Amino acid sequence: LLIWGAERDVSQLTSLWWIAFVFATMYVGGAYLAMWGSANPERWAALSSVSGIIYLLAAYFGFGDTEFAIPWGVQALVLAAILTGLATPVARRRESILRGNVTLAALAVGVTAIVSLAVPMELERAWITVAWAVEIPALAVIALRLRVPELEKLAWILSGLVAIRLLINPGVFDYPIGDGVLFNWLLYGYGVPIVAFVVGTLIFRRSGTGKFADLLEAGAMALGFVYLTLSVRQFFHPGDLAHSDFEFAELGAFTVVWLLYGLGLLALYRGTERRNHMLAGASAGLLALTQGLLYQGLFFNPLGHPHAVGTAIIFNKLLFVYGLPAILAVLLARAFNRINLKIQSWIAGSMALVFCMLTLSLEVRQAYQGNVLNEGPTTNAEMYTYSLVWVLFAIALLVVGIATRGAVLRYGSAAVMALAVGKVFLVDTAQLEDLYRVFSLLGLGITLMVLAYLYQKYVFRE
Repeated sequence: LLIWGAERDVSQLTSLWWIAFVFATMYVGGAYLAMWGSANPERWAALSSVSGIIYLLAAYFGFGDTEFAIPWGVQALVLAAILTGLATPVARRRESILRGNVTLAALAVGVTAIVSLAVPMELERAWITVAWAVEIPALAVIALRLRVPELEKLAWILSGLVAIRLLINPGVFDYPIGDGVLFNWLLYGYGVPIVAFVVGTLIFRRSGTGKFADLLEAGAMALGFVYLTLSVRQFFHPGDLAHSDFEFAELGAFTVVWLLYGLGLLALYRGTERRNHMLAGASAGLLALTQGLLYQGLFFNPLGHPHAVGTAIIFNKLLFVYGLPAILAVLLARAFNRINLKIQSWIAGSMALVFCMLTLSLEVRQAYQGNVLNEGPTTNAEMYTYSLVWVLFAIALLVVGIATRGAVLRYGSAAVMALAVGKVFLVDTAQLEDLYRVFSLLGLGITLMVLAYLYQKYVFRE
């Protein structure tokens, strides 16, 4: 400790390394020898493993940033190989050793832990979570091949640590992500743990530990959701995940990506019938719809913010931010209906109608105002166009609803038509005078009579 905390030159650092080496040899070897014939062999085995880890870390942190002749990752692997050699006779004779499974597990844990430390020693510290994740399927293989169920407890701990560091750790935003859109740290930092969780799920489910397998599977899906979210952030703000602002198209990308993820999980559920897949898919889909309604629909609507939506009519950002989520919401409603989630299907269908209304209305606004929608006067022609588009939309919904017997479409048609009629009566006709107002009301009345017949026959009948 005196050498570790003092100003150090090369000779002192070399002395530090040799001190750590001697103590590691004494405790690893001494505890291992004391294990044989002991009444508590698992305690000696644990002391042997922990000692190797402690003195390896003491030497590593004692050197700090100073270079050492032998790479630390190589030293860790050599130590892991030594522990593996010590564990081999225990594996062969564990039936005759008191609590042999636990004793072997203590040594195996030391091996996997040291191997996992070799990764962050050679790479950035952000990789330590990846190393922990890789250790989970390694423990699963050891537990299955050597029949050591006690290793499952350590896998529980490691999976919890990985989940904490990758799901709720704000320090992720400060990691050296890189500027690449696809090939960056996120691909490895989240992709490798996702694969590790999936492989661990398969192995633990095969070994009969279904509860832990379900937990790992849920963790893999949660990591996938966070990875996609951060990837969208990386796409719009390369290397700056903690950027304070959100772009208009970025908000739409969140909705689209989350909806696609939910649809993918629901499709997977139809093949596996695992409840985890259904719950995760439904949660991702409904969260996407809620986010789209609150952010694109209310808080960051371009009618109240100077978002640049594009100058092209129809084919602009509005089509991506509102139109594509409307299509995906329809697919989500159908997916819910196929697995008999009726309430969720109604919600998704209703949200699809809301996104369609937003798309049509904002596209009309863009056609008259151009790139920025919260500027410029609203002309009478623009107001009449809203009414015409809404009426046509309501009629289209009614026709499709009658053809497909879709209740959401038919009731949605009635709601849109009521909105359009109210606008015509209260707003549009107030701008007309004399015979123009008479003929407008006459035409609206005839249209309503026809629609009333259709609604009575196909929407509100018993």
